[in-house]
Amino acid sequence: DSFKFFSTLMIRCLNMFKQFNNLFSQTTFCPTCGINEFNYKEFLSLPNVICEGGSWVVKTNKKI
Repeated sequence: DSFKFFSTLMIRCLNMFKQFNNLFSQTTFCPTCGINEFNYKEFLSLPNVICEGGSWVVKTNKKI
C-alpha cells in the first residue's frame, strides 16, 4: 500500500500523483529524484505523498 516512486524528474509527476489519488485512494507514495527545495512543498501537500527522498537535503563539501 506504500511505494517509493523513483525518477519524478523524468515525467510530470505532480499531476500524476493527483490522478493516482483518485484511482488508488488507499495507496501512498514516497517520490524521489527530481524533488528539490523549490517543489517539495507541492508534493507534500498531496494526500497520497507521505514523505519524499532526495540527496538535496544533505549538504556536501565534495566536488563532483
